Amino acid sequence: MTTTRLREHVLARRPVVIRDLFKGQPVARLDTEAKALRAFGDLKLKTRLRYPLPLQSRPEGADDIRVESLAAYLRGMRQARNAHRCCVEYEAPAEFRTAFSLPGCCTGLEQIPDDVLSLLFVAPKGHVTSLHFDCDHRQVFLHQVFGLKRVTMIRPDVGRRVLPVGSVSTLLIEDMGEEDRVRLFAQLGAEVTLLGPGETLFIPALAWHHVEYLETSMSFSIRFGRWRFGRFIAEN
Repeated sequence: MTTTRLREHVLARRPVVIRDLFKGQPVARLDTEAKALRAFGDLKLKTRLRYPLPLQSRPEGADDIRVESLAAYLRGMRQARNAHRCCVEYEAPAEFRTAFSLPGCCTGLEQIPDDVLSLLFVAPKGHVTSLHFDCDHRQVFLHQVFGLKRVTMIRPDVGRRVLPVGSVSTLLIEDMGEEDRVRLFAQLGAEVTLLGPGETLFIPALAWHHVEYLETSMSFSIRFGRWRFGRFIAEN
């Protein structure tokens, strides 16, 4: 990452969409579900019940964590068997991590090199991650492999206005009508982006974000190595 990018985005905590971060790498060729299945259909995923999931919607006898292949999970989703399940925030399997290289900015600038983490996300259309910030104090790249997401970002300094409880907002954006959303986002200075295949969103540390799966989607995050001060705060 250039000094200009560092100043304009990382230090200023300003989100940005990057369209060529993994250009020429294997992951850039997995821009449809069919291509991802051909390359990683046998990839083992941990899946669990989606959240938030009303108690009355919980399938009878559902287990909390299940290990299944990407192909089996997506097949079950199409048959409605996995309609309530997702693979969210589990560490990306080693086989999948061979499809991309870590950008140098994730481990440079005196960050702790062994602190980098990559998480995998696969979920059906309609899945929502409610408004929250990541309390581990990491900068994040969120890369969209296939499918389409809508991501809403809100600056850390307006956090009190989203009525937080810990790192989670009590504002349920997913339950709001469109007019109420537009009014709220204008008041909070929110930035909304559609994230499509091959695009990478930079999420600044402690930024509030809300994620909606507009299509069945697969993505992964790279959680930067932290500066020692940031890790100290997160751990204490």
